[in-house]
Amino acid sequence: MPADNPLDLIPKDSLLVIEEETGARKEIYALGIAQDRAEKGGRIRIVTSRIREDILSLMALYGMQSFDTIEIVSTPHPTDATLFSGDYDLLVIDRFPLLVLEQSDRWLHDMLLRLAAAARTGKTIIILMDLGVLSTGRENVIRTLADGVIQFRQALEGDHVRWYLQIPKMRGMLPVDRLWYITITDEGIAVDTRERHG
Repeated sequence: MPADNPLDLIPKDSLLVIEEETGARKEIYALGIAQDRAEKGGRIRIVTSRIREDILSLMALYGMQSFDTIEIVSTPHPTDATLFSGDYDLLVIDRFPLLVLEQSDRWLHDMLLRLAAAARTGKTIIILMDLGVLSTGRENVIRTLADGVIQFRQALEGDHVRWYLQIPKMRGMLPVDRLWYITITDEGIAVDTRERHG
């Protein structure tokens, strides 16, 4: 199944990782997914260590609406009730590496298995991961136990930096052998869906 837009690749019943080295592209992308789901009547929960107003400001900056069905939970230490209870279709866990930084490897493994099991109950769960906060081994454990991985990458072209999305794996799909170039506008992330050859 060819995919023209990576937004169309976000499956339900899945635990996904969206990652980048540093920056807000993953947050903007995840908020775009949240808005898309909210526009279709979905119930969204965003768990973040940021203050609620920062998330709302980021949404406003990129022309996103704050729907009544988008719940923002601001806490540095989310509880099981925050993550696993409630009636939501999409859960976004912001700054995930900071939540697990001081936890054991066993705790991380068990938490990821619990999140994957929760996703199988009809939810999409998205982990946002800044690279380099955790060890490479722990980052690889997160990718391995996730159903899908979306990576923001950069390429130098002359004196410019070009950003693109790479999707090394996604549940229910054959491996995707292409990149999507992106630009950030005041409407969020614009994805260039043209096929490139050569």
